[in-house]
Amino acid sequence: MFDGVVEELVLVPFAGDGAGSAPLTWGQKAILQDMRETGWSHNSSGAHELSSGTAEDIAQLLSEAVSRQPALRFRLGTGPDGKPCQQIAESGELPLRVLTSPYGHDGFLIETGAVADLLCDLLDASAAPAAARFTPR
Repeated sequence: MFDGVVEELVLVPFAGDGAGSAPLTWGQKAILQDMRETGWSHNSSGAHELSSGTAEDIAQLLSEAVSRQPALRFRLGTGPDGKPCQQIAESGELPLRVLTSPYGHDGFLIETGAVADLLCDLLDASAAPAAARFTPR
């Protein structure tokens, strides 16, 4: 990590309707097949500098969004038949990694974007298996 950058892990609780398991949709099957053939994970990564608000504000917004949208509570699972299935969690916690950087717009050595890029690299290299992770990270 860069000198002066402070990392904090905030656990964001969520709870919502629509929990359960179901077979994969045709689109999910197509993406899994493409992942097998190409090795590309189809992750859409991104990290953004917050110009206003606090980590607590963002945690609250994330909690509300994940609680409201079942697709954000999706995990890949294995059904009773041994085949992949979709699992929607009723409740749980998401890890929110907050990096506070003294760098940025004042002409310091490293731009905030470099810290955001590092965070994306750390998330992409996560050792947690896909089935253990929720979609938003």
